[in-house]
Amino acid sequence: MTIAMFFSTAYVAHADDTFNPSVVKLFINGGIKLNDDVGLSAIFAPSSDLVNGFNPSLYLGPTWHATKWLDTTVYAGWIFNTEDPLVSLALSPYIGQFWAFVMWDSYLRSESGYLFIQAEYKLTDWLHIGAEGDGWGDYKSGAAWAYGGGPNLLLRFGKIGFDLALYSRRLEGDAALEFQMRAQLFL
Repeated sequence: MTIAMFFSTAYVAHADDTFNPSVVKLFINGGIKLNDDVGLSAIFAPSSDLVNGFNPSLYLGPTWHATKWLDTTVYAGWIFNTEDPLVSLALSPYIGQFWAFVMWDSYLRSESGYLFIQAEYKLTDWLHIGAEGDGWGDYKSGAAWAYGGGPNLLLRFGKIGFDLALYSRRLEGDAALEFQMRAQLFL
């Protein structure tokens, strides 16, 4: 089981709208291995932004070790406050010291989605470098999605991890910087 706490902090120096607002996230990830190729995975998130309140979501689904370099998970889930069912696809490719994570969520009732992409190079067991990005938007309106991304640094110390990333994101108007820090506990 993995417990991951995602903290995004952005108001480092909010002069001239240089930084976007802060976001605080917590993800609790768990799974069981059924055999060498198949497992069951679960994710619980108390909110998409804990600063703005409690809006829990739950993801459940099978994980398949498709090849020696790719894990795939298909989730079905629910966002409780909005009563919005969701489906999600997560891909985790890895080759040698390179690894990546891609997760695409589709929220069925609101006809919206979320995409997270991360690519890393494992320099040592405790230091990974790379880039990440995410985006969200509405399928039905055809409006532009809000995307952001940038370089990251991941630190791993046994069952504890810290991820640091600097995003450039356009929410409204000009692009602004967004500092993100994620603390993770792996059980």
